[in-house]
Amino acid sequence: MKHRSRHIIAAVAVTAAAALTLAGCSGGGSSTAFQSTAPSSLSGTVSFWHFFSDREAKAIQSVVDDFEKKYPKIKVEVHSGQDDEKLRKAIATGSKVDVGASYSTDIVGNFCSTGAFRSLNNVIERDKVDMSQFSPTVKSYTEYKGNRCSMPMLADVYGLFYNKDLLSAAGFSAPRRRCPNSRRWPTS
Repeated sequence: MKHRSRHIIAAVAVTAAAALTLAGCSGGGSSTAFQSTAPSSLSGTVSFWHFFSDREAKAIQSVVDDFEKKYPKIKVEVHSGQDDEKLRKAIATGSKVDVGASYSTDIVGNFCSTGAFRSLNNVIERDKVDMSQFSPTVKSYTEYKGNRCSMPMLADVYGLFYNKDLLSAAGFSAPRRRCPNSRRWPTS
């Protein structure tokens, strides 16, 4: 289930990113030029840079393979294992970066404000992307000052499952909880 969930999230992310940024997110040029030249019919080659490696890179590649089967006019050049610094340097030096996946939410402001990632607002509106499918929290950290220059890619959900009978037999009425604003677990 976890693998399937990540596969679906990755599929949505790669498809949305490729569809929204085929014209390029690399540095240079104005965002207006990008928006006016972004194709509504997709064809060509997309350079996709992401930070995943090993098993996760294979999962991303399988999604890219599925994407290319669905859209045979599009070829995706995958550059895996690219961290934010490598992505920033590639954009700054004019390397072809059409779609970039960042692992950090706090870099969005920098990428947006410098033009490294271009505004997707008009393209999202033109293509009628339903942004209500994303939670307000996720939407808030993938935009900067009302400028949506990135799309959500991952949303992890954590949960704790436990056997109440076994917990009670061990002398606990509920699982231990971390103290608010503390990295330490309570001792009592």
